[in-house]
Amino acid sequence: MPSKRICRYDDSKTPAKCDKYGYEISKLIYTNSNEQYEIKEATMYSSLKRLEKDGCIISYWGDATQGYSRHRLLDSDFRSVSVHDGKFNSCDLSRSDFSHSDLTNSTFKSSNLDNCIFENANLTGTLFKSANLKGVTFKNSIYNKTDFKSCNLSGLIFDGETFNQTIFEGSSLKKASFRMPHSSMFNSRCPI
Repeated sequence: MPSKRICRYDDSKTPAKCDKYGYEISKLIYTNSNEQYEIKEATMYSSLKRLEKDGCIISYWGDATQGYSRHRLLDSDFRSVSVHDGKFNSCDLSRSDFSHSDLTNSTFKSSNLDNCIFENANLTGTLFKSANLKGVTFKNSIYNKTDFKSCNLSGLIFDGETFNQTIFEGSSLKKASFRMPHSSMFNSRCPI
């Protein structure tokens, strides 16, 4: 039976919007559930078909080097989740909603976060490195020892944020706007 791809996982904890074969997803579910849930191939592929029919994923054909039919998750909803130490490396997470999420010590390296929402999110210890942050909404989130390294933050609006020891090393803040509440702290290093 041909393999299909959906949702790449960067580590055993963090789902992301990239590609992975259905067989690999089955193995990850088995591993991540401490070997309590085993999904057979037939069940996985019928689930993939239902997800495609419901508009949650789209399929496409890879070339000879990529293999068989693949699927891609359309939008990721991370609202109100706790993802400590998550690894989102080289993932397409565009249009994902991270509102009310706890992303403590998570890493977003070279990921596409185009038009994502970070509202009331805990970004303590989170690293954004060379990430695409075009059109991202940041509102009322917590930044404690958060690093934005080599990110383009031009034109972004940080609304009601609390910054403590946040580093913007190598990041462009051209036309970025910081709307902080009166009691907010801004104890951070910015490029000059």
